[in-house]
Amino acid sequence: MIMDPKSSLWRRCFSAEDLDEIITYSNSHNELGRPLPTNIEDLLSKLDKKNTFRSIYDEFDAVKADPIYNPEEYWAKRSILDYACLFIENEKVLPRRTEQDLLEDVYGFIKKSYRLSNTTVETASASMSSGENKNVNRTIGSINKVCRKQSSERADLVFKHLSHEIGCLEIGLEDEGQNRTKEMNERSIKTPIMMKNLAYHLVQQYKIDASKIITIGLIISGFNISGLLMTHDRGSISMIKSTERLHMPESVAEIARLLPPVLKLVYNCAQVMSETTNFINDVASSVALDNNELIYFPPCFVSAEINHKKRKASPSETTEEE
Repeated sequence: MIMDPKSSLWRRCFSAEDLDEIITYSNSHNELGRPLPTNIEDLLSKLDKKNTFRSIYDEFDAVKADPIYNPEEYWAKRSILDYACLFIENEKVLPRRTEQDLLEDVYGFIKKSYRLSNTTVETASASMSSGENKNVNRTIGSINKVCRKQSSERADLVFKHLSHEIGCLEIGLEDEGQNRTKEMNERSIKTPIMMKNLAYHLVQQYKIDASKIITIGLIISGFNISGLLMTHDRGSISMIKSTERLHMPESVAEIARLLPPVLKLVYNCAQVMSETTNFINDVASSVALDNNELIYFPPCFVSAEINHKKRKASPSETTEEE
């Protein structure tokens, strides 16, 4: 089961005391709200009172940050400079025509954060973990006919360590509000299921306990972004921790106020994925010749297709009705 304690439906399932206990536990996993390192915080503080392209560009162009020796500072510097460059010719960000343009132009710093998490990125990628889970019971035809392969969930961006997916991103071109169908579906159903499938793949691959695996998801709707973090240390329950919805700057004057919280969210997502990759590397370096122990980690439930076609009545049934 995937559980988001913030969902109102749990009020009908738990007492107020039990729900408070669950929410308290969920709040203890505040990995996406961790304080920034002092050097990154000091760098972002240079935005204070900077409200023009020229003032922002000159300030951060002068910052010395080596991409090899100071990768975190370099990422923060480039993220701010690249975003400021959106306003060279216009005071406001012009609308993008496609989701891919929005991801590359406005949210390019997310894709470039892969160096902070020791991962690689793929865009518009079908999730291998999702496909494996959906087709886990697929068989080749013998007496029975061949089971048709179900298509994988397709993420707009996937973070991978080797061939293992540990984070995903869903993006929508237009913001229709956080309570509209598209964002609710991606935030509450599609992305959480994909995140659990990522953990399920790692458990099956390495025969490990899932309690130290944390998967990451990002939800983008136009100029709004929120983060999801999933833990797996409560038996068959995967717990979702979601952040508040953050708004991106639409004018250069808003950069100082609105961009740092978004960079903090993306930075912390990268750090969590880095911790997961370190855990994978540690496990992979351990010898396990007879590791046949069955690890209990139920996959996500995949609902069957519903046949909405009406069944034609047989001649005998028609006769009886008459």
